[in-house]
Amino acid sequence: MTSMGCDAGDTVCSGICTDLDTDSNNCGKCGNVCTGVCSMGNCCALGEQYCSGACIDTTSDDDNCGMCGMKCTGTDGTCCSSECTNTATDMNNCGMCGMSCSGGTCSASTCIVPCAIPQGSCTHSLCATGGPLTEGCDGDEECTILLCDTESSFGFDPSCCTTAWTSECVSEVESFYVSSFGGCL
Repeated sequence: MTSMGCDAGDTVCSGICTDLDTDSNNCGKCGNVCTGVCSMGNCCALGEQYCSGACIDTTSDDDNCGMCGMKCTGTDGTCCSSECTNTATDMNNCGMCGMSCSGGTCSASTCIVPCAIPQGSCTHSLCATGGPLTEGCDGDEECTILLCDTESSFGFDPSCCTTAWTSECVSEVESFYVSSFGGCL
């Protein structure tokens, strides 16, 4: 029932002008109480909106990102916190929503943090090219063991400890240290 004193589209429920599309105490009809939110006259859980016949979490739905009908496409194809983003390069959503890459660079969905591995007794930093390093010289970090061990299945690139510590060795250590384990151990 509408009244002349109500805004267009409002309905009088218990003597009060009510928007049945948004009023959680009168959702869709007078007296229909929602425990969550009223969205387009439908009861939805908190944080959801009624879109295309269903209650949707618009903070993470790729087809309804931030609002009904806002589709995430192309490189910005993932909905994170109600915004379309590219998880391959987004520093706040690197590889997945909510994965922060502070102090580094998000590249190909992987957080790359500049090399900052303790040197231990190695003749040069594991983050710099140079002569071959002795297996185990980095002490408790054990990056050189992971990289150079020829007697286990962990040996990734033994030439780093027999021939030269090349830019490939540095890159492999950075990948092991930062991306895979958050440390070489």
